[in-house]
Amino acid sequence: MTETEQAPRVTRRRVQTRQRMLEAALQVVAERSLASASIEAVCERAGYTRGAFYSNFASMDDLLVALFEDRAETVLLALRTGLRADPASTGEGSGQRGEQEVGAVVSRLLRTLPADRLWYLVLTDVSAQALRDPRAALVLADYRASTRRQVAEALATALEHLGRRAATSVEALTAAVVAQFEGSVAQVHLDGHPPAEDERVGALTALVLGMTVPADPDGARA
Repeated sequence: MTETEQAPRVTRRRVQTRQRMLEAALQVVAERSLASASIEAVCERAGYTRGAFYSNFASMDDLLVALFEDRAETVLLALRTGLRADPASTGEGSGQRGEQEVGAVVSRLLRTLPADRLWYLVLTDVSAQALRDPRAALVLADYRASTRRQVAEALATALEHLGRRAATSVEALTAAVVAQFEGSVAQVHLDGHPPAEDERVGALTALVLGMTVPADPDGARA
């Protein structure tokens, strides 16, 4: 590509316009499904014309994917920070740790993983779109893979400190933990009587204990 054929330079103003559009879309999501919103609603909330919209997004589906990417980046950064902070906070020393110590790790995990209503709305919308849109499917798959990878790293570190190991594999344990977490988030937002925090911690603690074993069986028997 020659200099005269290069793509137009992305200006600061265009970046700001795009960001305001995304923030406006997020406000719309907070009130209703973005899938049912209109371009006009987003433009009105952002204070821009349809021309400004189409200079940044090809469609509402394109906007939803961009909004998800923008929010996912923030969520993954929080995960990297939260899951790696003080992984050995349950105490010093090695040996076999019991239910209380595993519960402390699970509690920190639940506090770190995203469970707020707004993120759940965005995630639900893009998950539905991923069933019909290959780009949305790819973006969602990348996010889920990054989440599982970071949770797996945090679990592996915590288990080592607790003197336990996955009975099968850390990947299998991670998949089960993420699946149960996602189910509990759906209960929180969709059920008339969501489980209490201690119930969520207890259920996930039982899962981790059930899918892990002492790293030193001889030491455990002793």
